[in-house]
Amino acid sequence: MCPNSASCSKLCLGKTAGQYSDAFTASQEKIGQTSVRQRALNRSVAFLREPEAFAVRLFGDIERAKRQADLEGNHLGMRLNVLSDLHPRIFKKIIENHPDVSFYDYTKMLNRKVAAYKNYHLTFSRSESNDKDVARAITQGMNVAVVFDAVPERYLGLPVFNGDDSDLRFLDPSPCIVGLKNKGRARLDDTGFVIHAA
Repeated sequence: MCPNSASCSKLCLGKTAGQYSDAFTASQEKIGQTSVRQRALNRSVAFLREPEAFAVRLFGDIERAKRQADLEGNHLGMRLNVLSDLHPRIFKKIIENHPDVSFYDYTKMLNRKVAAYKNYHLTFSRSESNDKDVARAITQGMNVAVVFDAVPERYLGLPVFNGDDSDLRFLDPSPCIVGLKNKGRARLDDTGFVIHAA
């Protein structure tokens, strides 16, 4: 459900790394579990077919997660888009009704105006074909996530923050480049999606 996902789906979370990888999916299915990938697909289908029921379920899931975070003495951070890039206005009521939750996402859409959402953080995501948008995102004060084969200390004149230490992008310093190490098939990338060390 991303409008600009060609490289990501081939090289990143879509099928090659982490819990969405082909190998992890096969291991879950082998022991009779519904895979993380299938559960993500089920949620996407539910969102498209019954958006109101989906919103009610999401609201309840957030309430349960908040209670669990409170019991553990933690603050809840929630990423609404993982394998999607939906506009936050779709989740406006959810975000507004949970001001004590830090929502965050990555996007390749430069036109996302999110200043009105005080508890929502957006990180721009570089691909092999959007360097002009990366420059604009930096000018607009956005942090930019970039995949490297070896994460440098600086890139495009900005300090590079290690994005693999945590996925909690709303805690990142700003302005910065969020450096992510290439994983899965991205280790073999020659499209320009991965920035290679000189």
